[in-house]
Amino acid sequence: MDSSHTPARPRSHRIGDVGQTTVALLFKRWGWTADLISSDYGEDLDCTVFLERQRTALHFRCQVKAREGDSRGKVRRLQSGGFGVQVASSTATAWALSYFPVLLVVFDEATNQISWANGSLKAHGQMKSSARRSLSIRIPENNLELEQALLLEQLQAHYARLFRLDSAELTCEIYPVLMPGHKAIDSLRKIDKAVESAQGFAVERTYLDIDSAPAWTTAVNTLKGTHLSGWRFSAPGGNVENFLNHLKSTLETISQTDEEQWTAYIRGPVKLQSPEQDKRQVALGAGELTQWSCYSKISGQVVDDAGYAFQLPRGFTRCIARRARSWDGEWSVATHYDLAVQVYSSVPTTPSYRARQAAHRKHAEGQFLVWECNEDSIDVLRKILIEVGLVFREIEVASDQNGVVVGAIATPMFDPRVGLIPMALDWEEYDRGSVQMKLEDAGILSILPGREGSENIHGIVMGMFGSTFADIPSELRTADGLFPPGLPLNHADRSGFKDSAKTLCLIYRC
Repeated sequence: MDSSHTPARPRSHRIGDVGQTTVALLFKRWGWTADLISSDYGEDLDCTVFLERQRTALHFRCQVKAREGDSRGKVRRLQSGGFGVQVASSTATAWALSYFPVLLVVFDEATNQISWANGSLKAHGQMKSSARRSLSIRIPENNLELEQALLLEQLQAHYARLFRLDSAELTCEIYPVLMPGHKAIDSLRKIDKAVESAQGFAVERTYLDIDSAPAWTTAVNTLKGTHLSGWRFSAPGGNVENFLNHLKSTLETISQTDEEQWTAYIRGPVKLQSPEQDKRQVALGAGELTQWSCYSKISGQVVDDAGYAFQLPRGFTRCIARRARSWDGEWSVATHYDLAVQVYSSVPTTPSYRARQAAHRKHAEGQFLVWECNEDSIDVLRKILIEVGLVFREIEVASDQNGVVVGAIATPMFDPRVGLIPMALDWEEYDRGSVQMKLEDAGILSILPGREGSENIHGIVMGMFGSTFADIPSELRTADGLFPPGLPLNHADRSGFKDSAKTLCLIYRC
């Protein structure tokens, strides 16, 4: 076979793939995402900024152009320095009108260096004066690897323009909580004055109205009853990563609490706002760059609460995939020790959990009606019930009534021994109870042989579910990513909560 008829891979294709991979790898080293866009209409990578392990609202796309050493194509080196990149006018127009910023990046094969510019901003500035089918955008010869902070500032500036902010500042709110116990520190005057004299920030007192705050904030105990007390930190310009780093440094200057306690700092979303904007009248979510988060001050150091709680033991690696027959859940493994671990922390129960448990219990209670019947009438009882799709299940209990059978009238699928609870199909059935509604609507409740059982029997049936319907606990075990962002985690049950190398976990032999 003539090898000249097999598909050939041009050198430009290889260099183009290397350029895309190099740029994507750089963003991933920063902890950001960089996903290849399969439908390429002027952008190659779809990227999102992550800070402190959390996703932010800073989203952008990236067009990567690769320059070969002797290239004279769409990327050429300029005598004045930098590169000139030919871009179709239609593509440039799309960049100029896009809600998200688009970076134009040049990967230079000769130097293995990445140069970049804000393609959206460049296209917007040149489109007004250009009627040609393509235009040349100049990229300065810089090094993207060293300009993460500048890139963040340009991304923020793009969204500031989108929000029509003449001037922009970064702002967020901090609410201190004494741990363990989730006790809000309502009297801020007792805290070190370091916060009010923080350098680089404008600091003012604020409060969080619990009625308009996320529901999980009610898990924090407060003497005020209606709100949490805190501070609002504001700083002009800069980028969000430097803002957060400086914020944590400021919180570290606050005096340490008792050795058996620590202070958690609930951090509200970092917002991009105008200094003149009324902070209390902002629409929900407007200008928010990050979600809620929490810091903890432990042994004099302010740490990311979740990062500290779920830090893996040394030598363990988190699994990113699993085989079909392996354990469920997020496991981490250490092949050297032939072990797998799952790391947990604990959080207080939230209103949504309590409401969910109450609704689940009501579903269960509606599926049965405790009943006592003479032994010689059981067959009659069952015959009547089967006509309306119900059954009678006997319950073995100690009884001083000879010849009396104790049990429950239930739906056929109801079986507390295996935790099987059919759900009500509508609100009427939920409110009245499935069994009660069927008996009343069929008009047979008054003619059934026997009588309704005691509360003790009701308790026995509910007890068959084990701990499912026991008293609601004050705290729950949680894994990474399964708790409300911002809710302080309890480190007191760890083996030495001040030692981040020791962690509470389940360990299994592989």
